[in-house]
Amino acid sequence: MHPISVRRKAVELVVERGLTVSEASRRLGVSRAAIRGWRDNGVLSVVDCECPERPNSAAYAALLGFYLGDGCVSEVARTCVLRVSCDQSYPRIIADVTGVIETTHLARPVHHVQATGAIVVQNAWKHWPCLYDYPRWQFVNRSEEILGWCGDALDLVDVAWKRSHRWTISVSRRAAVQRLDELVGPKA
Repeated sequence: MHPISVRRKAVELVVERGLTVSEASRRLGVSRAAIRGWRDNGVLSVVDCECPERPNSAAYAALLGFYLGDGCVSEVARTCVLRVSCDQSYPRIIADVTGVIETTHLARPVHHVQATGAIVVQNAWKHWPCLYDYPRWQFVNRSEEILGWCGDALDLVDVAWKRSHRWTISVSRRAAVQRLDELVGPKA
């Protein structure tokens, strides 16, 4: 599942700038099949939706934990489906997953699908990707000296950062991203 920001960029490259799917794929690092699917199936309409605010609740936090553990969001026709696979031997966990999905998205029913040894708890909603998408900054360079300068500069302006990879500095905390956006401007 690609974040909304990548979809926006794909729309801009393919639809507005007239690039080929192959060229957009190379620029974005996204498969041609994904970009063609978004274009041909109308899934790109999700990009311009009026996204709901991210719920600030214990139910949403629990749902995020279940999603990160055994969940996925899949594109299906003109919507997205959140699926969380649960071991069928733990009915209380299945009930918990069902409850947090119902609390987060009241408008559509939650379905249980039997799979081998598991129950897949699922719910369709075009805004599932909107709830898991969040802005962040990454600075990548193979020079230890340049990465050091970047870290020092971020420290000087009070922006929290961490080394998320050998050659990558990440700014992921909401307040830090907001501060960097104020200083540099939001990423396009």
